[in-house]
Amino acid sequence: MKRLLEFISASRADRDGHGFMLLSGICIIAVWLLALPFSPTIQRVTIERFHLRSGSFLGWVLQQPIPPMYNLENRIWFSKQPLKHSDLVDHPRDGVETLMLNHFPARAATCADGRWSRLRYDQEGWLYLRSRYQESEQVTAYRIENVLFINKEGGESSAMWMAAVELER
Repeated sequence: MKRLLEFISASRADRDGHGFMLLSGICIIAVWLLALPFSPTIQRVTIERFHLRSGSFLGWVLQQPIPPMYNLENRIWFSKQPLKHSDLVDHPRDGVETLMLNHFPARAATCADGRWSRLRYDQEGWLYLRSRYQESEQVTAYRIENVLFINKEGGESSAMWMAAVELER
């Protein structure tokens, strides 16, 4: 602690703005992480980050330095047909894939390997995300469509379209 205070003092005396900004960022992140267990607002905003539902792009960008690992219970369900809220259980019916993810649950569809294994050849599907932290919980549903097209060189390429949809109760 003494070395930290000496660094702060030296940064101010030397007018080391970059060092002071770095230390300020670290302190802000530490305060955010320490407040997470006690603040429902921080819990909600953190969950929205992982569901691609942040209130603004700037709010999402400002959260990016905050470490995402192991801070929420994230579960996804993937299905070829729409599901109801009551279908989102730990052991779903046949044809519904479910798994736990440490962080960024939407990556199950947005990253290339997840998109390829779940949505091949002009398929569509539904992705459901549930994140929990203490009493805070959010469930988000997405309809996903993988569009296959032929590129200039004659090879196949694909693009993904993902839209949030209302979840039936």
